[in-house]
Amino acid sequence: MSRAKRPLLDAARLVLLISLSALLQWAAAGDSPAASDLPAVAEPLPNVVPRTVEEYLAVFNLAYLPPAFEQESLYAAESASSAAQQALLPRATLKERLVWDDFSALDLEFGLDLVVPLHSSLAPLRRELAGINVESRRLALEVARADARASLLLELANLATLDWVRRLATDAMIIFEQRAQAWQDGSLGHSGYVPPGEREAFERYLKLRDAAAYFAEQSEAGAQRLGRSLALPSEDLPIPPLSAIEEFLASVAQPLPTPQACLATSVHSRQASLRSKAGALDDELRSRSEFTIALTADLGYALPSLPTTGHRTATNGASGAAGAGDTAELNAALALEARILVPDGWPLAGSSEIVVSPQRSAQSLELSWPPLPTPRVVVSDRAEDLDNELQDLEAELLALRAAWSQAVSDRELLERRLSWAILDAAPEQTTESLSSRLEEAIKHPNLYFMGPPTGGTSGDPEAASASVEIRLQHAFARVAEASARARYLAACGRL
Repeated sequence: MSRAKRPLLDAARLVLLISLSALLQWAAAGDSPAASDLPAVAEPLPNVVPRTVEEYLAVFNLAYLPPAFEQESLYAAESASSAAQQALLPRATLKERLVWDDFSALDLEFGLDLVVPLHSSLAPLRRELAGINVESRRLALEVARADARASLLLELANLATLDWVRRLATDAMIIFEQRAQAWQDGSLGHSGYVPPGEREAFERYLKLRDAAAYFAEQSEAGAQRLGRSLALPSEDLPIPPLSAIEEFLASVAQPLPTPQACLATSVHSRQASLRSKAGALDDELRSRSEFTIALTADLGYALPSLPTTGHRTATNGASGAAGAGDTAELNAALALEARILVPDGWPLAGSSEIVVSPQRSAQSLELSWPPLPTPRVVVSDRAEDLDNELQDLEAELLALRAAWSQAVSDRELLERRLSWAILDAAPEQTTESLSSRLEEAIKHPNLYFMGPPTGGTSGDPEAASASVEIRLQHAFARVAEASARARYLAACGRL
């Protein structure tokens, strides 16, 4: 082998060694961060009909699909994080070039370019920022899932209550059936006339009639929403009683955590901390210039020219002697490149580069105008912003806790009014009897919860109907309490 070719072959071997080293670096670096495996479609549901709160939540876990926008945002953040993780890993490019020179000869060339990054001033910051963005998107999915679970529990509570109050209102209308016929057919005088002594009862009848129709309509709409959200047929879905939902919510956190304790576990507080950290990293990225150092290796191989006509071209000589393209060519080059970019926000864009190779060194400068637009910078104190956001979150938790406390007070007030109504109807009863009848009036939509209408005060239709409005209000007060508790627990990150 001639001495002239030996340095070239040595360079080629060095390029191949660098390529092998690059592959080993990829293997040592391992796989990219694991992407989230979010379901594209709901999992097949078992052939069972949920009946308890726990069974409904189990079906929810199978049927729930995160919002498409949140999924796409997470996937985009994970892709950006993978790219940031690979910024300092070697990159290899295989090239092929085919030229039909003068339409008389084909020139085929192959190339292998390798870039081994050695240093980047911004790569660590970008990796950290990309990781924060991924975590933020995952927390957003966690919030969406908790809100969906809370919505399911509230839907069940509403359906249980709507069925309860519809049955009670329908039963209460029976009391007024005979008089309602007279009110409607005009047998009491002029058509639509109601005597003064019956007007209060007539208005109560109208309210019960409209309420029963409204409750039935809302119950049907709620059942359709429930079936659609769980991919189940909405007809005849058994709804657990409101007491079961109340017991489940009580079991999640008993006693209810304080707003200060909630702040420590809330997903929203973690999101606020991540936003503050991401903002600080953004500030640091904008304040630094990007400086990179990389080792580059290029290996090229050109095959002999292949004539496509039956005669030599003038380029190769008319005498038939071998031209420059008649032999294969092997090229190899190594270089160390250093580059610094003009910071964002400058009136010019560009970079300065220094290249050092075994044969030579070179310096270049590129400037361009106008520079690409960059986002406007909002100057703020990140620590102060985080403190304000956490204070706002604590105030929101205080408001949610206060809403729950108010709902408890409203329910207790209506229970007192209902107990008074029971005592008004039967003042001779004992404390145990009052407690038993109060529990019966709250749990079961039985109009004559104090006994059948046998003529005594305990079964008086007027007395029974007088308590209907209080019982209806109490039922909805229980729903309001359950709703306030569920929303508070979801904000606490406990649901």
